Formats: sequence, C-alpha cells, structure tokens
Amino acid sequence: TVLSNECKLPIKTVTATSITCLGELISLLVDIENRGILFLDECHALPRKVQEHMFSAMEDRTVDIKTPGTTNKQIVSLKLNSFCLVGATTDVGRLVQPFRDRFGIVHQLDYYNDKDLIEILKKNLDKLKMGKINDELLGTLASRARGTPRIAIRLLKRIRDYAQVKANNKISPTVVKEALKLEGIDELGLDKLDRLYMWTLFDIYGGGPAGLNSVSTTMGEDKTTIHGSVEPYLTKRGFIFRAKNGRQLTEKGWTYVIDNLKKDKK
Repeated sequence: TVLSNECKLPIKTVTATSITCLGELISLLVDIENRGILFLDECHALPRKVQEHMFSAMEDRTVDIKTPGTTNKQIVSLKLNSFCLVGATTDVGRLVQPFRDRFGIVHQLDYYNDKDLIEILKKNLDKLKMGKINDELLGTLASRARGTPRIAIRLLKRIRDYAQVKANNKISPTVVKEALKLEGIDELGLDKLDRLYMWTLFDIYGGGPAGLNSVSTTMGEDKTTIHGSVEPYLTKRGFIFRAKNGRQLTEKGWTYVIDNLKKDKK
C-alpha cells in the first residue's frame, strides 16, 4: 500500500505459496496493469522452475509458453506490460542465483528497536480496547518481542487475556510478569524452543559443532522451523554461531545454559 500510494501506481500483492505451476505465474503476469507493481511475498517459496521463468519476465517483459498440440509444441514469447517486481523473503538462500541477481535493488531489513515497538504497541492498545499502559510495561514487552511487531502484538493480546481472567482487567507489572512466564518467554525474549535448542547443543553435542539435521532430529522439530525461526535470533543475540562444520554455542551461550538451564534440569 505504501509503494502504491507513493508511486501512484496500481499494486497486486501475492503470496508465492499460491503459485505452484507455470500456468498460474503466466496468468498472474498477464493480469498486471501497465506500469503496475507486483509484490511477491515469501518469494523463496516459488518452485525452482517457476523462478527460472521469471528471468525473461524481469529482463525483457516476456514469458515463454507452449502452444497446445499433439506432437510438436511451438514455443511462443508472450509480451507483458511494463511492471515492477518487489520480492520479500526471509530465506534468500532458497532463491536461485540468477533470479536473485536480476533484482536491481536489494535491501536487508533489520529488526525493530524497542522504541519503535513501543509505538506500535501503543497504537494497538486502542484496537484491543485496553486503555493506557505505561511505557515501562510496554518496554518490557518490546524487549521480549525479538524485534518483531507481530510477536509484540501477540504478547500484548496474551497479557490482555491474562488480565481479563486473573486480574479483573487490571494490567500491572505482576500481571505482565506472570503472563509472560505462562507463555514461556524469559527476560531476553527466548522461548521454550530456543532453550531446548541450546540445551540440546550443550547436553547432547557438548556445545557443538553439530549439523542442523542432527540437532533438529534430536529435538524432534522440523529443521525449517529451526533454521528460520530459532537460529536467526540466537545468532543475533550472540548465543550461537553457525560455522561450516556446524552450530556451536558461544561463550555467552555457554554462560546462559549453565546459569539458566543446567540448574533447572537438576
């Protein structure tokens, strides 16, 4: 919406998981208005063959299709309207290199800081009909939201629910603390899965190095979840590092496990 308003151009937003074959891609591209914007969310989910057919669409505004026939199918280049492709992904490595290289501008978005998260939470207070909450309590939520507005808002909703059931809708430091404890979120924003990951590295693999497949199998969790949701935050916070020979706990990670997890296992 911001792109459309700023550029004063039509925009079409599509999640890549909805495109499973070439025919769906062609139908989408043909439907784009001239000089329109195509926002492709989670573009790493495009099948490899579909990504490859984007090459000519991005470079020459054409896409090759095969005409129906019994034996010799003729390839026809279909001319497309001029369009701007904007792709969003949380896993750049799953984009085939030629597809990735055809984007003229590449930016990496950083996590939100606590100040911005507090402002986002304030705007959601009205939507959730929660009244006012002081900045200190909102700061507590922001510091545990992993730099992600979606998580901050989810935690805010859980605090609202907890207050409704346990505290007559009154939100206090105690209510916030108990609600977050119930969610399994500690002071550093680590959840149960984060702690299980670090404990597995520590207890089973001696702190590492250990491969992603081995760790995920031991945990009983899907490796895509580990790679996309757990490891990025633990890496950002300096608890682990991902080397060529596997995942390892850092000195900070060892300290956290010994001070917070090892004593709980006894």
